[in-house]
Amino acid sequence: MKNIRSFLPVFNGFYESHFSDIVDTQLNCILSEDDELEFDSTIFDYSKLQNDIARACVGQMQSTMFANGVGAIIKFEELVSPREYNFTTDEIKCTYFLTDNSLNGLLALVADNSEAFEVYVRELFDSREGFASFNNGIKAEDVLKRHEEFFGYILQFLCNEVWEYTDEEMADRVSGNVSLDYEVKTN
Repeated sequence: MKNIRSFLPVFNGFYESHFSDIVDTQLNCILSEDDELEFDSTIFDYSKLQNDIARACVGQMQSTMFANGVGAIIKFEELVSPREYNFTTDEIKCTYFLTDNSLNGLLALVADNSEAFEVYVRELFDSREGFASFNNGIKAEDVLKRHEEFFGYILQFLCNEVWEYTDEEMADRVSGNVSLDYEVKTN
């Protein structure tokens, strides 16, 4: 059994994304259901909602992997949010538990799509104007050899190119399973 700690692919944070739309929709539903509820006199638990969304995304990724023949258990570790969204966004940290057969099957899926994976690796890691990569020139076969280090990126490739699983689809599946908690301030 392999335990690999990485990020959750497909989830692209809460800044101007399908996942921020879930938060906005929840807020709008609460405010439209109760005409007497005033925004300024209500405390909304956005942090709990974001963590609930993150946990639900982990469950959706696990289901997606199983549906595509890759058995894995994924444990939510934490939701990491940047202090400022200038150069990065929220990230879900998790641990993947895979049998050797599951891991080999996942890597075989990548090998079956090797040409597309080579393009993906070049686009992701090669330096270009305005971007200096720490992994400039890394080859696709090197990424696969160091699969534990690059596991999240490998999964992102499979989601994008092989399984066609998008952030919009993940957000749609998650949106009905979470709710925004709130309380009205008393004076």
